[in-house]
Amino acid sequence: MGIVGAAFCQAQIPDLLNSLDAGGRAMGMGGSLYGTGADSHSVLANPAGLGYVTQRQVSLAFRNKPTSTTNASNNFRNPDLATTAGSGDISISHAGYVQPVGKGAIGLSFTTGGFIRDEKSGVGDLVLDAGTSIRNYRELLKANIDFFTASYGAAAGGSPLTWGVGLVVASTFVRNTQSYDLVSGGQANPTTPLDVTGTGTGIGAVAGIQYVPPSKSNLVLGLSVRTPIRGCLQWRTGSRV
Repeated sequence: MGIVGAAFCQAQIPDLLNSLDAGGRAMGMGGSLYGTGADSHSVLANPAGLGYVTQRQVSLAFRNKPTSTTNASNNFRNPDLATTAGSGDISISHAGYVQPVGKGAIGLSFTTGGFIRDEKSGVGDLVLDAGTSIRNYRELLKANIDFFTASYGAAAGGSPLTWGVGLVVASTFVRNTQSYDLVSGGQANPTTPLDVTGTGTGIGAVAGIQYVPPSKSNLVLGLSVRTPIRGCLQWRTGSRV
């Protein structure tokens, strides 16, 4: 048994996934606090929050990465899909370090920004065209995006406004496997399994501001923006022989 593969490089956007809540105290509020926080999550979410950090911080977050199973039925090209969500393995979703420096702070972080793992199975035969169908259909789709960020945030003079900027490196992994039998004339013929893997990195920037109104010290307003990240996604196609 061996692997036969080929690799090529193609311009892509490696941060298509950015909907995973990495963990921490804001998870209970759907991540709504990340844009106005002052901790290691601020390194990526809004580096302006580092301007409020006054002591060294080290953080580590774990969570169940979501999985799903999907049943496909009727037509192969346009199937009816029924998906059930599940809870996957526990793994590190965030690690960060923040160190006060002068009037602000610097921070380093690792954050999982997106994760998908779906196992799809065919229910019975899936019609391909007249006289041809797909049987024993199995497909695995997995995608993961990690962000490695270095940021600095500081207060704007003596005002209640802070600002921050950071450099973001995105690392992407994508894998798709498929296997099925092609049924024609009542005869099922196994096909060559497909196994495609893609990896890539890209560099971008993040910047933000935060403001605490002098008359309302319990209110924090935050705004951040991250540039689109483009990079080179390398694909490898392999089949078991």
